[in-house]
Amino acid sequence: MPASLKISALAVAVAATAALTSCSTGGGSSSSSAVSSAPASASSLKTLKQQAQREHGLVIYANAPAQDFQPVIAAFNKQYPFIKVSPADLTDNVVFSKYEAEAAQGARTADLLIASAPASWVQAEQNGVSAGVTPTGLNAFPSWVNQGHGVFVMSAEPILTTYNAKLLTPSQVPRTWAQLAADAKANPGRYKLASYTISNPLNYGGIYGLIHVLGAGKVWSYYNAMAPVTKTFDDGLTGLAYMLQGAASVGYMSSGLGQGVLPHYKSLAGYTFMRDATPLIPRGITVTKNAASPASAQLFLDFLYTQAGQVALAVAVGVVERAHQDLVEHRALEPRAILRQGAGMPEVFGGGMFHHPVLDVAAFGGIVYRGFPDALVHQRSNLPMSGETESPSMPSATM
Repeated sequence: MPASLKISALAVAVAATAALTSCSTGGGSSSSSAVSSAPASASSLKTLKQQAQREHGLVIYANAPAQDFQPVIAAFNKQYPFIKVSPADLTDNVVFSKYEAEAAQGARTADLLIASAPASWVQAEQNGVSAGVTPTGLNAFPSWVNQGHGVFVMSAEPILTTYNAKLLTPSQVPRTWAQLAADAKANPGRYKLASYTISNPLNYGGIYGLIHVLGAGKVWSYYNAMAPVTKTFDDGLTGLAYMLQGAASVGYMSSGLGQGVLPHYKSLAGYTFMRDATPLIPRGITVTKNAASPASAQLFLDFLYTQAGQVALAVAVGVVERAHQDLVEHRALEPRAILRQGAGMPEVFGGGMFHHPVLDVAAFGGIVYRGFPDALVHQRSNLPMSGETESPSMPSATM
Protein backbone atom coordinates (compact mmCIF):
# COMPACT_ATOMS: atom_id res chain seq x y z
CA MET A 1 0.00 0.00 0.00
CA PRO A 2 1.46 3.44 -0.88
CA ALA A 3 2.91 5.48 1.97
CA SER A 4 0.45 8.24 1.09
CA LEU A 5 -2.41 6.23 2.52
CA LYS A 6 -1.87 4.28 5.73
CA ILE A 7 -5.22 4.83 7.46
CA SER A 8 -5.59 1.04 7.64
CA ALA A 9 -4.15 1.61 11.14
CA LEU A 10 -4.40 -0.72 14.06
CA ALA A 11 -7.90 -2.06 13.69
CA VAL A 12 -9.00 -2.27 10.06
CA ALA A 13 -10.09 -5.64 8.69
CA VAL A 14 -8.73 -7.07 5.45
CA ALA A 15 -11.73 -5.91 3.44
CA ALA A 16 -11.45 -2.37 4.75
CA THR A 17 -7.73 -2.29 4.05
CA ALA A 18 -8.30 -3.47 0.51
CA ALA A 19 -10.95 -0.83 -0.02
CA LEU A 20 -8.67 1.90 1.25
CA THR A 21 -5.79 0.71 -0.89
CA SER A 22 -7.95 0.77 -4.00
CA CYS A 23 -8.79 4.43 -3.45
CA SER A 24 -5.20 5.58 -2.86
CA THR A 25 -3.62 7.95 -5.28
CA GLY A 26 -0.76 5.63 -6.08
CA GLY A 27 2.72 6.87 -5.34
CA GLY A 28 3.90 9.07 -2.53
CA SER A 29 2.21 11.63 -0.39
CA SER A 30 0.14 14.32 -1.96
CA SER A 31 1.35 17.87 -1.45
CA SER A 32 -1.52 18.61 0.91
CA SER A 33 -0.50 15.87 3.33
CA ALA A 34 3.28 15.95 3.07
CA VAL A 35 5.03 16.12 6.42
CA SER A 36 6.34 19.58 7.24
CA SER A 37 9.98 19.44 8.28
CA ALA A 38 10.14 22.95 9.73
CA PRO A 39 8.12 25.03 12.18
CA ALA A 40 5.75 27.68 10.86
CA SER A 41 7.44 30.92 9.91
CA ALA A 42 6.67 34.09 11.85
CA SER A 43 4.94 35.56 8.80
CA SER A 44 2.68 32.53 8.22
CA LEU A 45 1.78 32.39 11.93
CA LYS A 46 0.91 36.08 11.87
CA THR A 47 -1.31 35.53 8.84
CA LEU A 48 -3.09 32.61 10.50
CA LYS A 49 -3.70 34.69 13.62
CA GLN A 50 -5.13 37.54 11.58
CA GLN A 51 -7.43 35.16 9.71
CA ALA A 52 -8.51 33.43 12.93
CA GLN A 53 -9.46 36.76 14.49
CA ARG A 54 -11.93 37.28 11.65
CA GLU A 55 -13.45 33.81 12.12
CA HIS A 56 -16.29 32.92 14.47
CA GLY A 57 -14.84 30.37 16.85
CA LEU A 58 -13.61 26.80 16.50
CA VAL A 59 -16.04 23.85 16.51
CA ILE A 60 -14.66 20.38 17.34
CA TYR A 61 -16.49 17.05 17.16
CA ALA A 62 -14.54 14.58 19.30
CA ASN A 63 -14.79 11.24 21.03
CA ALA A 64 -12.77 12.69 23.91
CA PRO A 65 -14.64 13.24 27.22
CA ALA A 66 -15.12 16.93 27.99
CA GLN A 67 -13.32 16.72 31.33
CA ASP A 68 -10.22 15.35 29.59
CA PHE A 69 -10.32 17.80 26.71
CA GLN A 70 -10.94 21.04 28.60
CA PRO A 71 -7.36 21.31 29.98
CA VAL A 72 -6.04 21.06 26.41
CA ILE A 73 -8.39 23.83 25.30
CA ALA A 74 -7.32 25.95 28.28
CA ALA A 75 -3.65 25.54 27.31
CA PHE A 76 -4.49 26.44 23.70
CA ASN A 77 -6.38 29.56 24.83
CA LYS A 78 -3.33 30.76 26.76
CA GLN A 79 -1.68 31.21 23.38
CA TYR A 80 -4.80 32.14 21.42
CA PRO A 81 -7.29 33.77 23.83
CA PHE A 82 -9.28 35.26 20.95
CA ILE A 83 -10.42 31.84 19.65
CA LYS A 84 -13.54 30.46 21.31
CA VAL A 85 -13.40 26.66 21.21
CA SER A 86 -16.69 24.72 21.24
CA PRO A 87 -16.13 20.96 21.62
CA ALA A 88 -18.89 18.35 21.30
CA ASP A 89 -18.35 15.02 23.09
CA LEU A 90 -19.69 12.39 20.66
CA THR A 91 -19.27 8.71 19.87
CA ASP A 92 -16.97 7.76 17.01
CA ASN A 93 -19.80 7.05 14.60
CA VAL A 94 -21.67 10.27 15.43
CA VAL A 95 -18.50 12.35 14.98
CA PHE A 96 -18.55 11.47 11.28
CA SER A 97 -22.28 11.15 10.62
CA LYS A 98 -23.11 14.49 12.23
CA TYR A 99 -20.39 16.30 10.29
CA GLU A 100 -21.33 14.75 6.96
CA ALA A 101 -25.05 15.42 7.41
CA GLU A 102 -24.45 19.09 8.30
CA ALA A 103 -21.88 19.56 5.54
CA ALA A 104 -24.33 18.16 2.97
CA GLN A 105 -26.91 20.74 4.06
CA GLY A 106 -24.44 23.62 4.01
CA ALA A 107 -24.92 24.15 7.75
CA ARG A 108 -22.27 25.27 10.25
CA THR A 109 -20.39 22.15 11.25
CA ALA A 110 -17.13 20.97 12.77
CA ASP A 111 -13.78 22.47 11.83
CA LEU A 112 -11.90 19.55 13.42
CA LEU A 113 -12.83 15.87 13.83
CA ILE A 114 -11.25 13.64 16.49
CA ALA A 115 -12.06 9.91 16.62
CA SER A 116 -10.55 6.49 17.31
CA ALA A 117 -12.39 4.26 14.81
CA PRO A 118 -9.99 3.36 11.95
CA ALA A 119 -12.74 1.88 9.77
CA SER A 120 -14.69 5.15 10.05
CA TRP A 121 -11.59 7.07 9.04
CA VAL A 122 -11.32 4.90 5.94
CA GLN A 123 -14.89 5.76 4.98
CA ALA A 124 -14.34 9.44 5.80
CA GLU A 125 -11.36 9.53 3.45
CA GLN A 126 -13.46 8.03 0.69
CA ASN A 127 -16.14 10.64 1.36
CA GLY A 128 -13.67 13.54 1.08
CA VAL A 129 -14.08 14.70 4.68
CA SER A 130 -10.55 15.98 5.24
CA ALA A 131 -9.14 19.26 3.96
CA GLY A 132 -5.67 17.70 3.76
CA VAL A 133 -4.12 20.21 6.19
CA THR A 134 -0.80 19.19 7.74
CA PRO A 135 0.41 20.42 11.16
CA THR A 136 3.86 21.93 11.50
CA GLY A 137 6.49 20.27 13.67
CA LEU A 138 5.84 16.66 12.66
CA ASN A 139 9.58 16.08 12.19
CA ALA A 140 9.72 15.63 15.99
CA PHE A 141 7.38 12.61 15.87
CA PRO A 142 7.40 9.07 14.40
CA SER A 143 6.43 8.82 10.74
CA TRP A 144 3.25 6.87 11.54
CA VAL A 145 1.76 9.98 13.17
CA ASN A 146 1.08 11.15 9.60
CA GLN A 147 -1.59 8.78 8.30
CA GLY A 148 -1.84 10.46 4.92
CA HIS A 149 -4.66 12.45 3.32
CA GLY A 150 -4.78 14.93 6.18
CA VAL A 151 -5.33 12.44 9.03
CA PHE A 152 -2.91 12.41 11.98
CA VAL A 153 -2.57 10.43 15.20
CA MET A 154 -3.32 12.84 18.05
CA SER A 155 -2.65 10.24 20.75
CA ALA A 156 -1.97 6.52 20.97
CA GLU A 157 -3.67 5.13 24.04
CA PRO A 158 -2.82 1.79 25.66
CA ILE A 159 -5.51 -0.77 26.33
CA LEU A 160 -5.92 -1.35 30.08
CA THR A 161 -6.93 -4.27 32.25
CA THR A 162 -8.83 -2.88 35.22
CA TYR A 163 -9.61 -4.72 38.45
CA ASN A 164 -11.64 -4.42 41.63
CA ALA A 165 -9.08 -4.09 44.43
CA LYS A 166 -11.61 -5.27 47.00
CA LEU A 167 -12.15 -8.57 45.20
CA LEU A 168 -8.58 -9.36 44.09
CA THR A 169 -5.25 -9.12 45.87
CA PRO A 170 -2.29 -7.84 43.80
CA SER A 171 -1.05 -11.41 43.30
CA GLN A 172 -4.47 -12.46 41.94
CA VAL A 173 -4.55 -9.77 39.23
CA PRO A 174 -3.82 -11.36 35.81
CA ARG A 175 -0.75 -9.91 34.09
CA THR A 176 -1.17 -11.67 30.72
CA TRP A 177 -4.07 -12.60 28.48
CA ALA A 178 -3.12 -16.23 28.91
CA GLN A 179 -3.40 -15.89 32.69
CA LEU A 180 -6.73 -14.05 32.50
CA ALA A 181 -8.19 -16.82 30.33
CA ALA A 182 -6.82 -19.53 32.62
CA ASP A 183 -8.16 -17.80 35.74
CA ALA A 184 -11.60 -17.27 34.19
CA LYS A 185 -11.82 -20.95 33.27
CA ALA A 186 -10.45 -22.30 36.56
CA ASN A 187 -12.31 -19.99 38.92
CA PRO A 188 -15.36 -18.42 37.23
CA GLY A 189 -16.80 -17.41 40.58
CA ARG A 190 -13.87 -15.16 41.42
CA TYR A 191 -13.14 -13.99 37.88
CA LYS A 192 -16.37 -12.44 36.66
CA LEU A 193 -15.42 -10.11 33.83
CA ALA A 194 -16.60 -6.93 32.09
CA SER A 195 -15.72 -5.62 28.63
CA TYR A 196 -17.04 -3.76 25.58
CA THR A 197 -19.40 -5.20 22.99
CA ILE A 198 -17.67 -6.44 19.84
CA SER A 199 -19.30 -3.61 17.86
CA ASN A 200 -17.46 -1.01 19.94
CA PRO A 201 -14.71 0.50 17.72
CA LEU A 202 -12.11 0.45 20.51
CA ASN A 203 -12.80 -3.21 21.29
CA TYR A 204 -12.70 -4.07 17.59
CA GLY A 205 -9.33 -2.36 17.28
CA GLY A 206 -7.94 -3.98 20.41
CA ILE A 207 -8.89 -7.48 19.32
CA TYR A 208 -7.29 -6.86 15.94
CA GLY A 209 -4.12 -5.81 17.76
CA LEU A 210 -4.13 -8.96 19.87
CA ILE A 211 -4.56 -11.19 16.82
CA HIS A 212 -1.76 -9.32 15.09
CA VAL A 213 0.66 -9.99 17.97
CA LEU A 214 -0.48 -13.29 19.49
CA GLY A 215 -2.13 -14.98 16.54
CA ALA A 216 -5.78 -15.78 15.92
CA GLY A 217 -5.62 -19.25 17.44
CA LYS A 218 -4.42 -18.03 20.83
CA VAL A 219 -6.71 -15.01 20.93
CA TRP A 220 -9.89 -16.93 20.14
CA SER A 221 -8.96 -19.67 22.61
CA TYR A 222 -8.61 -16.98 25.28
CA TYR A 223 -11.95 -15.44 24.34
CA ASN A 224 -13.61 -18.86 24.43
CA ALA A 225 -12.54 -19.11 28.07
CA MET A 226 -13.44 -15.52 28.99
CA ALA A 227 -16.74 -15.11 27.13
CA PRO A 228 -18.92 -17.29 29.40
CA VAL A 229 -18.11 -15.09 32.43
CA THR A 230 -18.10 -11.74 30.61
CA LYS A 231 -20.79 -9.05 30.79
CA THR A 232 -20.51 -6.60 27.88
CA PHE A 233 -21.32 -2.88 27.74
CA ASP A 234 -21.58 -0.31 24.97
CA ASP A 235 -19.65 2.33 26.92
CA GLY A 236 -16.72 2.12 29.29
CA LEU A 237 -18.13 4.14 32.17
CA THR A 238 -21.10 1.80 32.59
CA GLY A 239 -18.76 -1.18 32.57
CA LEU A 240 -16.51 0.51 35.12
CA ALA A 241 -19.46 1.20 37.43
CA TYR A 242 -20.50 -2.45 37.10
CA MET A 243 -17.03 -3.56 38.22
CA LEU A 244 -16.80 -1.04 41.06
CA GLN A 245 -20.13 -2.28 42.42
CA GLY A 246 -18.54 -5.70 42.82
CA ALA A 247 -20.36 -7.45 39.99
CA ALA A 248 -17.04 -8.11 38.21
CA SER A 249 -13.47 -8.47 39.44
CA VAL A 250 -11.73 -7.66 36.15
CA GLY A 251 -12.48 -5.39 33.19
CA TYR A 252 -10.51 -6.21 30.06
CA MET A 253 -9.93 -4.34 26.80
CA SER A 254 -10.57 -1.09 28.70
CA SER A 255 -9.92 2.38 27.30
CA GLY A 256 -6.60 4.06 28.09
CA LEU A 257 -8.57 7.09 29.27
CA GLY A 258 -9.25 5.07 32.42
CA GLN A 259 -5.78 6.09 33.59
CA GLY A 260 -7.25 9.47 34.43
CA VAL A 261 -10.39 8.09 36.09
CA LEU A 262 -9.29 5.12 38.19
CA PRO A 263 -6.86 6.98 40.51
CA HIS A 264 -9.89 8.78 41.96
CA TYR A 265 -11.10 5.43 43.32
CA LYS A 266 -7.75 4.65 44.99
CA SER A 267 -8.29 1.57 47.18
CA LEU A 268 -11.37 0.45 45.23
CA ALA A 269 -9.86 -0.18 41.79
CA GLY A 270 -6.65 -0.21 39.81
CA TYR A 271 -5.30 -1.08 36.37
CA THR A 272 -2.44 -2.88 34.74
CA PHE A 273 -1.07 -3.59 31.26
CA MET A 274 -0.94 -7.09 29.83
CA ARG A 275 2.69 -8.12 29.39
CA ASP A 276 2.19 -10.45 26.46
CA ALA A 277 0.42 -7.83 24.33
CA THR A 278 -0.87 -4.31 25.01
CA PRO A 279 -2.46 -2.76 21.89
CA LEU A 280 -2.24 1.00 21.49
CA ILE A 281 -5.35 2.54 19.96
CA PRO A 282 -4.74 5.61 17.72
CA ARG A 283 -6.98 8.64 18.20
CA GLY A 284 -6.98 10.49 14.87
CA ILE A 285 -7.55 14.15 14.04
CA THR A 286 -8.22 16.10 10.84
CA VAL A 287 -9.22 19.56 9.66
CA THR A 288 -12.47 19.23 7.75
CA LYS A 289 -13.03 20.20 4.14
CA ASN A 290 -16.08 22.28 5.11
CA ALA A 291 -14.41 24.07 8.01
CA ALA A 292 -15.88 27.55 8.56
CA SER A 293 -12.81 28.48 10.65
CA PRO A 294 -9.88 26.91 8.81
CA ALA A 295 -7.23 29.23 10.27
CA SER A 296 -8.38 28.54 13.83
CA ALA A 297 -8.38 24.81 13.07
CA GLN A 298 -4.84 25.01 11.67
CA LEU A 299 -3.62 26.83 14.79
CA PHE A 300 -5.18 24.20 17.05
CA LEU A 301 -3.71 21.36 15.00
CA ASP A 302 -0.27 22.98 15.07
CA PHE A 303 -0.55 23.54 18.83
CA LEU A 304 -1.15 19.84 19.54
CA TYR A 305 2.25 18.96 18.05
CA THR A 306 4.24 21.45 20.12
CA GLN A 307 5.82 20.97 23.54
CA ALA A 308 2.95 22.83 25.20
CA GLY A 309 0.34 20.82 23.33
CA GLN A 310 1.88 17.44 24.10
CA VAL A 311 2.30 18.25 27.79
CA ALA A 312 -1.31 19.47 27.93
CA LEU A 313 -2.51 16.20 26.40
CA ALA A 314 -0.55 14.12 28.90
CA VAL A 315 -1.58 16.16 31.93
CA ALA A 316 -5.21 16.48 30.81
CA VAL A 317 -6.14 12.87 31.47
CA GLY A 318 -4.48 12.91 34.88
CA VAL A 319 -1.89 10.22 34.18
CA VAL A 320 1.16 12.40 34.84
CA GLU A 321 2.19 12.66 38.46
CA ARG A 322 3.48 16.02 39.64
CA ALA A 323 6.89 14.52 40.30
CA HIS A 324 7.23 13.52 36.66
CA GLN A 325 6.28 16.90 35.17
CA ASP A 326 9.84 17.87 34.27
CA LEU A 327 10.33 14.49 32.63
CA VAL A 328 7.25 14.95 30.47
CA GLU A 329 8.28 18.41 29.40
CA HIS A 330 11.76 17.25 28.45
CA ARG A 331 10.48 14.31 26.42
CA ALA A 332 7.82 16.37 24.72
CA LEU A 333 10.46 18.93 23.78
CA GLU A 334 12.89 16.30 22.52
CA PRO A 335 10.84 13.17 21.88
CA ARG A 336 13.62 11.39 20.01
CA ALA A 337 16.25 12.12 22.64
CA ILE A 338 15.32 9.26 24.98
CA LEU A 339 17.10 6.01 24.20
CA ARG A 340 16.72 3.22 26.74
CA GLN A 341 19.97 1.30 27.07
CA GLY A 342 19.68 -2.00 25.26
CA ALA A 343 16.40 -1.18 23.55
CA GLY A 344 18.02 -0.67 20.18
CA MET A 345 15.53 2.03 19.16
CA PRO A 346 14.45 5.55 20.12
CA GLU A 347 11.51 5.56 22.51
CA VAL A 348 9.15 8.42 21.80
CA PHE A 349 7.17 9.71 24.80
CA GLY A 350 5.76 12.94 23.42
CA GLY A 351 2.96 13.54 25.93
CA GLY A 352 -0.12 12.87 23.86
CA MET A 353 1.62 10.21 21.82
CA PHE A 354 1.81 7.86 24.80
CA HIS A 355 -0.46 8.55 27.77
CA HIS A 356 1.25 6.62 30.56
CA PRO A 357 1.11 6.80 34.34
CA VAL A 358 4.79 6.26 35.12
CA LEU A 359 7.02 7.95 32.56
CA ASP A 360 10.31 6.27 33.40
CA VAL A 361 12.98 5.48 30.85
CA ALA A 362 12.22 1.74 30.90
CA ALA A 363 8.48 2.14 30.45
CA PHE A 364 8.12 0.29 27.14
CA GLY A 365 9.60 -3.07 26.30
CA GLY A 366 9.39 -2.55 22.55
CA ILE A 367 7.26 -1.16 19.78
CA VAL A 368 7.24 -2.66 16.30
CA TYR A 369 7.85 -0.22 13.43
CA ARG A 370 7.19 -2.17 10.24
CA GLY A 371 4.55 0.01 8.63
CA PHE A 372 1.51 1.36 10.40
CA PRO A 373 -0.54 -1.83 10.92
CA ASP A 374 2.34 -2.94 13.18
CA ALA A 375 3.40 0.43 14.51
CA LEU A 376 0.83 0.71 17.27
CA VAL A 377 0.99 -2.85 18.55
CA HIS A 378 2.94 -2.90 21.79
CA GLN A 379 4.71 -6.18 22.40
CA ARG A 380 6.07 -7.78 25.59
CA SER A 381 5.16 -5.02 28.01
CA ASN A 382 7.10 -4.30 31.17
CA LEU A 383 4.68 -1.54 32.11
CA PRO A 384 3.94 -1.26 35.83
CA MET A 385 0.60 -1.67 37.54
CA SER A 386 -1.03 1.48 38.89
CA GLY A 387 0.55 2.43 42.19
CA GLU A 388 3.93 0.91 41.33
CA THR A 389 6.89 3.25 41.03
CA GLU A 390 9.18 0.96 39.10
CA SER A 391 8.66 -1.31 36.13
CA PRO A 392 9.43 -5.02 36.68
CA SER A 393 12.76 -6.13 35.28
CA MET A 394 12.41 -7.64 31.83
CA PRO A 395 14.67 -8.25 28.83
CA SER A 396 14.51 -5.80 25.96
CA ALA A 397 12.17 -6.71 23.13
CA THR A 398 13.72 -8.05 19.97
CA MET A 399 13.04 -5.78 17.00
